[in-house]
Amino acid sequence: VGRSPQVIGKMVGIEIPADRKTLLCKYTGCAQDDVLSKEILFPFIRYVTYTDFQDTVAAAVANLDMEGAGHNSCIWTYDEEKIEYAAHMLPVSRFQVNQTPAGIHNGLAQHADAWMRNLGE
Repeated sequence: VGRSPQVIGKMVGIEIPADRKTLLCKYTGCAQDDVLSKEILFPFIRYVTYTDFQDTVAAAVANLDMEGAGHNSCIWTYDEEKIEYAAHMLPVSRFQVNQTPAGIHNGLAQHADAWMRNLGE
């Protein structure tokens, strides 16, 4: 991806208004079953809703193991048990809670020390 929302929309046959900056997509796939499981660059953002939290974390682990382990992930919850569970299970170097994921509009620069901005430094 890494193109404007309007260009991406045109590629899939959807007209995106000129003032839109991101595309948000509800995601239900898992690993090799869905092309959206692969690493995707901004401005395309996926989100997941769930009925079974552990199954959803397992799907996230499968996606990360396929492509993206070591990157980052975020969770939106105030449930400490879910935060701890996901933080221990997901193979990522950055795990964010209730904040915009790293890399989206350079938000990490506002939320972390400079040494955390890039992986592998």
